[in-house]
Amino acid sequence: MLKIWHREPMMLLLCGVAVLAAAITVILPDSMVWLCLSPYHVISEGYLWQLLTYSLTPYFGVDLLVLTPLLLWFGWHLEPVLGPLRTLAMYVAISVAGGLAYAFLVPEPVPLVGRYLVTGGFGAAFSIWTFRRRAELNRWYWAFWAFAACYAFLGLFNTPLPHTAANLASWSAALGVLYAWPRHNAAQPRAAPRRR
Repeated sequence: MLKIWHREPMMLLLCGVAVLAAAITVILPDSMVWLCLSPYHVISEGYLWQLLTYSLTPYFGVDLLVLTPLLLWFGWHLEPVLGPLRTLAMYVAISVAGGLAYAFLVPEPVPLVGRYLVTGGFGAAFSIWTFRRRAELNRWYWAFWAFAACYAFLGLFNTPLPHTAANLASWSAALGVLYAWPRHNAAQPRAAPRRR
């Protein structure tokens, strides 16, 4: 566990907040009104915190059992390269960009909760980052890239326009943070600090 903490502290912290948010919504079901992204509340009432809290509030089964481990896996590879601050910036940028696109383009004010946009954004960053280093990686990454390509195709062409726009916004935000922010040596991850 200590090795994971040294390698990806921010992603572990964000996933821990998601588990805490899940517990809060079980104990206080009315808290979903404040945590989920409601286009009406964001645009008309100014509930801007919902642009972040919806992505920290899991959609229970799928989120906790599939998306959280997937985010941890992306974090295991990306956070040593990005650093904790840039990982947090990527999470916030993905959440806000996807949330704004959803809030302004969804035709019906259906609340949004869950981390599929954030997972998709980190997945896009991970896919591009690893594909550019494919000569250094083992051949099993090809299976992931094939899955990511299928997911991207379905995400763009098999969903309603507001969801497609939210996906594109989240992917663009992730790639913007990945390539626009000054970064550590992207070829080699930072080593975890040694224990003395």
